[in-house]
Amino acid sequence: MDYEKKDLQSMLLLIDKQHKDIRDSVEALYDACLNPDNKDLILELIYSLDKYVTEHFKNEEQLAEVTGFPHLEHLKKDHDYFKATYYRLRYHYTYYDEETRQYNHVYMFATHLAKTLEEWLDVHIRTLDKELIEYLKEKIF
Repeated sequence: MDYEKKDLQSMLLLIDKQHKDIRDSVEALYDACLNPDNKDLILELIYSLDKYVTEHFKNEEQLAEVTGFPHLEHLKKDHDYFKATYYRLRYHYTYYDEETRQYNHVYMFATHLAKTLEEWLDVHIRTLDKELIEYLKEKIF
């Protein structure tokens, strides 16, 4: 997905940079999943997405709220869905086994996480984020 297309840019550098960083992280995660020996890199990439799950969504929601975006509740629900899916899949990749007292890494979940994030981001950015971007352009610029 080309997040740098003009129609998908918000004109707000922070949001645009975060979209690019999220895309780059998801692509790196998918690439890392091609080799199960990348366990440490996969784990690092999964946890790096935590920042985006919290910071980016918070930034978007604050912008939407301050400007009176009419689809704020839908945006929040979509973000909540993403967070729940992300945390569930992250947990299944990195779960702690009480019996063995070890962390287990299930690569199927890492690959599923990467693909799910990629698909969700594509739909979310092309729909709700695009609506928010258009709304912000009208309100701010």
